[in-house]
Amino acid sequence: MAYQPSPDAIDEITLVTGNAPAEFGNYQGALVNVTLKSGGNRLRGSAFAYVRDDALNAVNWARKWQPLDPLNPSRKTPLQHNVFGGTVGGPIVRNRIFFFGDYQGTRREVGPLNSLLTFITPEMRRGDFSALLRGSNPQQLYDPFSAQPDPSNPNSIIRDPFPNNQVPLDRINPVAANLFANAYYPVPDLPGLVSNTWNRTSTTLDNDQFDVKVDAKPGARDDLSARYAWACSRSRPPTPSRS
Repeated sequence: MAYQPSPDAIDEITLVTGNAPAEFGNYQGALVNVTLKSGGNRLRGSAFAYVRDDALNAVNWARKWQPLDPLNPSRKTPLQHNVFGGTVGGPIVRNRIFFFGDYQGTRREVGPLNSLLTFITPEMRRGDFSALLRGSNPQQLYDPFSAQPDPSNPNSIIRDPFPNNQVPLDRINPVAANLFANAYYPVPDLPGLVSNTWNRTSTTLDNDQFDVKVDAKPGARDDLSARYAWACSRSRPPTPSRS
């Protein structure tokens, strides 16, 4: 399986570019072989922390000449990226058995970023589309089941308009009606027919991993090694939320 150990836990990296030995027979081509560190007769350890924050980042060159987004007035994308962990190794039985362990955690969040979405109004959910008739570009809705040839032009089709853009409730698709009745389908929180709902999105990544390795030397020519690795990664793609 593909696994990336913590950089502080790596002792040696070898690259196999030709015919791989039998122990790597499952893959062909270039192979990257990573060997973890081992404990010794002295107890040793290390700790590290990597911090990346939008407060420490420079502004992207393109953002300097682009118009400022009123929804996201900062020219820097909000970012918090932290990687932290440590290693420890030492003897279990001096000169015979040794242990080594490492841990690494990652916390990354991009955002939140603001945008506007369009959701159908409560009146439209009840079939009242009269708001479309107002304004400089009125939109009339027509009954699709009333199509008939135009007496003045047989090659054209005319339809009857819905009076005042009122669609009868029995003509609303039940799937749409159930969607509008669902509590998780939000109603607009801003006036207007378009761009009437605030939306905030963020992308997160949480990762935790550790390795435990035990090395034993039962004899001058014998070496035994056992390793256990564990990792759990939880990511969330851009997820909308109400602000």
